Amino acid sequence: MRERFPEQLPPSEEKGNEGEEVQSEQVVENLKADPENKELLLRWLDWRQQEVELANTSEASLQLNIEVAQIYRDAGLKEYASQAFRDAAIQAYQEHKDDVYEELIEEAEKIEGAEGA
Repeated sequence: MRERFPEQLPPSEEKGNEGEEVQSEQVVENLKADPENKELLLRWLDWRQQEVELANTSEASLQLNIEVAQIYRDAGLKEYASQAFRDAAIQAYQEHKDDVYEELIEEAEKIEGAEGA
């Protein structure tokens, strides 16, 4: 499920090193199965970073940071997710995207509240 964060880029269909398609859902499932194995995450991140470089916009960079936070959240890696949402919030704040900043902070706080429960 995608949130209301900034003008979202269409979901990408990433290609892994072996030419197999790698999507964020696969990364989430891989992290759920083995949180220590971040190989698929790194391959996905490498591909997405190339897309961001091609787009060459702050929107694309912010969107990638949000996607990383969502992957961590969906994989149940709450500490990483909280920090990633806060990092994206800082970027949104620096880019004067106040609504996005507020949403990202709320998401981080929601995750942090769930950690204590």
